[in-house]
Amino acid sequence: MKKANMLKKNKDFTYCYRRGKRIGTPFFTLYFVKSKYNKRAGFSVSKKVGNAVTRNKVRRRMKESFTVLLPKIKESCSIIFVAKNEIVDCPFSKMNQAMERALKKADML
Repeated sequence: MKKANMLKKNKDFTYCYRRGKRIGTPFFTLYFVKSKYNKRAGFSVSKKVGNAVTRNKVRRRMKESFTVLLPKIKESCSIIFVAKNEIVDCPFSKMNQAMERALKKADML
């Protein structure tokens, strides 16, 4: 995923959490808000999910899944995916489907 498509600053995350809408799935929570910038995404995996190796694996899988869906997103927006514990045992295909369903529900695809 390109750096231009990533949320990095704390103020961007805070803005998305406060002003955005939320959609819950069994594997993650999706926060989204329309923005004037290009399509950007952030990924949050807390220590509740597992050790550092597990958290990084989950983050990498979420990024890869989102990279496939990025060209399909209609408009510029900021999106945050907050992982839940259930995502650790989830197959990659199920995570892809859940991400696509959540983005459709948010009217982003």
